[in-house]
Amino acid sequence: MTARLKRSCWQAALLFVRTETVQAKGERIIAEELQRFHCEESELVERKKRDPEKLALAIRLRKETGLTIKVITARLHLGTTRNAAGRLRELRTEHVLTPTLDARAAPAPSA
Repeated sequence: MTARLKRSCWQAALLFVRTETVQAKGERIIAEELQRFHCEESELVERKKRDPEKLALAIRLRKETGLTIKVITARLHLGTTRNAAGRLRELRTEHVLTPTLDARAAPAPSA
């Protein structure tokens, strides 16, 4: 019984550390991208929900971290989770963004 309790406490502590690590990696990626886009943290609120740079950042966060769409949507101010998920799905299926996720260098969608 005591060994089982110790094991479950250890697993809970490990899960907490892992969650913190995922969030820290997400924050690091956001800081990198904001610097690359030459914008401030406060501009995320002011930019539109369909802003290509915000959506490119959301795709990168989803791809490289374990953050959920709900967390990414709230952090980047993308509106509702459902609408943001639809926009991200639309971008991925239409291949609007280049592999480097640089929205400014994206080719025009074909007609």
